[in-house]
Amino acid sequence: MPLGQTPAMAATPLDGKVALVTGAARGIGRGIALELARLGADVIVAGRSTVQSERAPGTIHATAADVEALGRKAAAIKVDIGLPGGAESLVDESIAAFGHVDVLVNNAAVTAHAIFLPLWDLTREQFERTVTVNVTAPFVLTQLLTKQMVDGGGTVINLTSRSANLVPADPPPSGPLDPTVLYGSTKAMVSRMTNALARELKPHNIGCYALDPGFTRTEIIVRMMESTPRAGVGNPVEWAARVAGWLATSPDAMAHTGQVVSTTQAFLEEHGLPL
Repeated sequence: MPLGQTPAMAATPLDGKVALVTGAARGIGRGIALELARLGADVIVAGRSTVQSERAPGTIHATAADVEALGRKAAAIKVDIGLPGGAESLVDESIAAFGHVDVLVNNAAVTAHAIFLPLWDLTREQFERTVTVNVTAPFVLTQLLTKQMVDGGGTVINLTSRSANLVPADPPPSGPLDPTVLYGSTKAMVSRMTNALARELKPHNIGCYALDPGFTRTEIIVRMMESTPRAGVGNPVEWAARVAGWLATSPDAMAHTGQVVSTTQAFLEEHGLPL
């Protein structure tokens, strides 16, 4: 069942709350933005895409319109968090729009061709931009926004990946869907950073989670795979979105703070989330 069309809940657990989702023009970010809206949140939709393109469908304005169609307020903020001051300006605009943020979802990440380049083809500029977007910006956003979550508690969800896990040296990377040194290295730092941040934030009733969506059928992945034997493989976007919604609303979620929460069918079934 598509996001936003699940049966109406008796209460909206995020009513009066504001969520900020980066990289929300499409894919997992868009899915999470809509799920948090369905659960009652007003949503700040942050990203770079303001014009529809064939290669990367979706815009922050389209996602914001979908949030509003669910009866919630939305603000579309164009930002490149990979630029100096980008994360700081996003915080300023978010607070100006809604006055506070209760749920921060650090979803934006560099997923361009650079993450598949072998060591000797990768430039320092590509490496440093990926670190900035995938690691530094989530740190800055968390540092600035959790300061104003202290009184009422809050939620920080950092998107990670199983690419962060250590793997055997053999075999070598296998092709265009097998990231090399860059992506997994940054996601390993995200997971470890989440674990460290959770220890500081838990006493303030702020949960900090690393969400691993697994291999997910986003619009771009579907296009990349449509002519391959793996077409149709992977988790639907809705799975990661519903797990993120559970982390932002369930009183049981704090038991997972500081941990990597993997999106699996078993996790959804265990916590009564629709498939």
